[in-house]
Amino acid sequence: MFRLQIIHHIILILAICCGTATGAQTNTVPTAEIGEEHSLIPVENFAEPPFIEEPQLSPDGKRVAVFVQTSGEKRIGILDIAAKHGEDLRYYSIAKKQLNWFKWAGNSRLLISTGIKFSLPPLFYSAGGFGRLDVETGDVISLNEKSLLDRDSIIHIDPSGRYIVAYQYRARSSGPYAVRIDLATGSEVVVQKPQRGIDRWLADANGNIRAGIGYTTKKWRLYYRKSVADDFVKIESRRYSQMQDDVVDNIVFLPEEGKAIIVANSRTGRFGAYDYDIAEDIIGAPIFEHDIADVTDLIIGNDKRLLGVKYDAEKPGQKWLDAGLTKIQARLDKSLRGKENRILSFSDNRDTILFWSGAGADPGSYFIFKPAESRIEQLLVPFDKIDPGKLSRMKSVSYLARDGLTVSGYLTMPKYAGEKPLPAVILPHGGPFSRTSWGYDPWVQFLADRGYAVLQPNFRGSTGFGRNFVERGYGEWGAGMSNDIDDGTKWLISQGIADKDRICIMGASYGGYAALWGAIRSPDLYRCAASLNGVTDVRAMLKYDRRQFAARRYARRWKEKVAGQEKKDLAAISPVQQAARLKVPTLVMQGEKDDNVPKKQADDFLEAIEEAKVTGVEKLYFPNSGHDLSSGEDVLAFFKAIEKFLAKHNPTDRNSAATAN
Repeated sequence: MFRLQIIHHIILILAICCGTATGAQTNTVPTAEIGEEHSLIPVENFAEPPFIEEPQLSPDGKRVAVFVQTSGEKRIGILDIAAKHGEDLRYYSIAKKQLNWFKWAGNSRLLISTGIKFSLPPLFYSAGGFGRLDVETGDVISLNEKSLLDRDSIIHIDPSGRYIVAYQYRARSSGPYAVRIDLATGSEVVVQKPQRGIDRWLADANGNIRAGIGYTTKKWRLYYRKSVADDFVKIESRRYSQMQDDVVDNIVFLPEEGKAIIVANSRTGRFGAYDYDIAEDIIGAPIFEHDIADVTDLIIGNDKRLLGVKYDAEKPGQKWLDAGLTKIQARLDKSLRGKENRILSFSDNRDTILFWSGAGADPGSYFIFKPAESRIEQLLVPFDKIDPGKLSRMKSVSYLARDGLTVSGYLTMPKYAGEKPLPAVILPHGGPFSRTSWGYDPWVQFLADRGYAVLQPNFRGSTGFGRNFVERGYGEWGAGMSNDIDDGTKWLISQGIADKDRICIMGASYGGYAALWGAIRSPDLYRCAASLNGVTDVRAMLKYDRRQFAARRYARRWKEKVAGQEKKDLAAISPVQQAARLKVPTLVMQGEKDDNVPKKQADDFLEAIEEAKVTGVEKLYFPNSGHDLSSGEDVLAFFKAIEKFLAKHNPTDRNSAATAN
């Protein structure tokens, strides 16, 4: 509690009047010259999780709800903005529940997504649902006792917070039910029974079920009705093309009858937002298309109108389609030059704006902006032990892969280091159908602080850059994807940035696989490797959970996405079956409670290493963590293990001195 009091009393007042910025340089920190003496940031500071996450402003602008980390527990916190003391923050725990997300429903109620993870060895399962928290009384009720597992989805929230409409799967049901749930009592009424072929219901701006979408491995179908009194009619049935994923990601009804927005990738190969005539299945004029990136989300107001879109290009961005919010964004950007300023939420009358301001080398802070008063107040600091002035700059880069494909990524150069070429760490992302985004990353900043240049490549198959780039990754596990990573390493060397004899590769999940596979197939390129929860047996992993091998938006024909249309010998690209080829020092780390990549993957690899009499492999298991290191002790142990391992096998002047002390 004391910690929040300190944070809450930091108030930053900036004038924002008539387009003039004052105090805009208050956060500027002089950049030190390379080679300047500088003490290391304590490893404990990087291991500390953010104190608060995902703040959301209530519709009346009077409260902010946040996730709070206290005593190793993730809780809900409610902060009254007008409060004068940090002790006014109220905490709420949801007993024995894993908190996933929350949303405001009116001004005094929060919808909370929860989950409980349990095991039936050798597999792990999660049972989830959602509940309602009354922030006035602290009363919590469950809202989906009849549904199964994680298949719940809220499709309409009454702006006043009286009720929600959700679809949910029940025992032995052939499809989802749609129910209206009273948020005062938790009672529910079925408003739509399952219909064969429909996997997802869509509600209009008033909460009426007006459409449904069904998916198979070969096609998708759209059903629609003009009113709740009419029957559903199949509007369209589309077969996926041989190797192209033409996907409808979202359809949102607008308040005007017959008008909707569709998020689809059929026009350009990238997801864009378009006008949509749902009754005629006609995609109309573009609302927003990005030149290189997918639309990642729509920003819908409480009045159900489209206010803007989100995308992730070189940096995550927002494009406001609302004139008032466009002006507010411009005022923030002009006052806080040199920072990325993202509006997160705002009151219905827009007299209070909640936004984040930060950079790739700055975890940032959360602020409240009062447009009428032309002032900004710093509200919450998520990483209060990190000094942005000591962090290293992250920049966007690109290079050509061996087949001519342009691969983008991010390069972080250590702020305090010796002369180039430098020791380096290659850090491929997980997924693999995911991506690295611009922003503060404690792994990256920890490595840079220890003196390493860090490259994070968005290899082929990475999402966010359109369908074609994703499809370039199909069947490229251990091949084209790894080629892109190796080519990025060679690019670093050719640019004089990395010392060719001092490069290690590390990562988590698929990134852990890429690290192990990189060390096995390219021992002359990598001096060492470190893997956290990495896949080691591709075929076994496919049998365990096929969802890990496809992008969420492209979740069809999953076998092709791993092995390709021509079946690949998965043993030939699996570290377990190729363990005898490992020649460089390797650190294998695994969360014992991992339900994404099970512990058996690490066990089998270490057993294969032992049978092949391979030396130089170290192991570290985290008993209290799953796929994402959730235990504070385990996170700290991870950072310390990485620091020790790299200092031993790929030292810099900075980390070798630290470990010596």
